[in-house]
Amino acid sequence: MKKYELTKKSITFEGRTLFQIKSLRSIPEIALRKGALGGYIESEKNLSQEGPCWVFKNAYVMDDAVVKEDARVYAYCIIKDQAVICGNAFVYEGVWVYDQAVVEWNSVVYENARIFGKAVISGGEDGPRIVASSYINFNVSYGHDYLFMVLPYDYLCFSFSQVGPICGSDGFCGNLDEFKIHLETNYDYLREKDTLIVSATHYLNLPQR
Repeated sequence: MKKYELTKKSITFEGRTLFQIKSLRSIPEIALRKGALGGYIESEKNLSQEGPCWVFKNAYVMDDAVVKEDARVYAYCIIKDQAVICGNAFVYEGVWVYDQAVVEWNSVVYENARIFGKAVISGGEDGPRIVASSYINFNVSYGHDYLFMVLPYDYLCFSFSQVGPICGSDGFCGNLDEFKIHLETNYDYLREKDTLIVSATHYLNLPQR
């Protein structure tokens, strides 16, 4: 049995016609009742009929973008092009994910982030809580005791651990304060500089497991 249907209520966004969805059955995992209205999608290819994934009110999914598995897209988020939101990923608070970007596993992205290009935001067993308030065009991977960020177009990567120094492919090795100075001094041109700093600060301040 399908879990949702497209209603006749539609909007036009970026030249595309999007239809509001309505649940055909309750989804206990996300406390959604039968008959509840959700966000807007272009067609059923944008939201899987399987699992508890959902697009909530005022969120848009279009083009060949896909939301599947346990993923959730909340209000004022835009998912388009060939982007994929999957696993147990959450996006909310005005996030845009586009191009061929992927947000997967237990990742959480919020605060008006822009995930684009071929960026991959990938959580680990417990998932990262990546605060992003800027642009992300780099890969983020997360393991039990590390956070790894790769900027492929700049041949630059940094690894972060709560039990050791921050290390960079450019030879940097130091603590968080030194990392901030290093970025400000050498990479002030990076659009993602502030996101690197915010994400690193947030990760390093998480309770140690």
